[in-house]
Amino acid sequence: STQTYSDAEQGVSFSYDGKWRLLDTDTVTILAPDLLSTISLECTRSQETLSNDAIMEEAEKMILESTSNPRDIVLESTTILGYDGVRGNFAAEYQSYEDMAEAVYQFYIFYAEGMRYYLIYASTPEQFDTYLPELEHVIETLSLA
Repeated sequence: STQTYSDAEQGVSFSYDGKWRLLDTDTVTILAPDLLSTISLECTRSQETLSNDAIMEEAEKMILESTSNPRDIVLESTTILGYDGVRGNFAAEYQSYEDMAEAVYQFYIFYAEGMRYYLIYASTPEQFDTYLPELEHVIETLSLA
């Protein structure tokens, strides 16, 4: 079954696999059945719309500031819902329950309608390809009001 997330205040909605669980966090986050993989959407007000070059710089800065030892960073221009944006991939270590673990990330950043949208998928290297189609589904069903 499919669930729909909708937030009228943020002006955003998308659908997701009902096997995923919506978490009650500061950002919209859905948790995969493996309890490790997540897709998060952060919406923040933005007075300016950045150029693709500026978004690229912002994306690189975010990666370097939010993770330790990021590797295999790939950034490319993309279009989401008709808006210019950046798609990125990278790998990094994170502190798991027991020790340092490996994570792989794919994210999108774009600006639209006075908002900045940051969509990020995080998974283990082993499960990344398994749950990547869910990220693609979220993007395909993403709607801005």
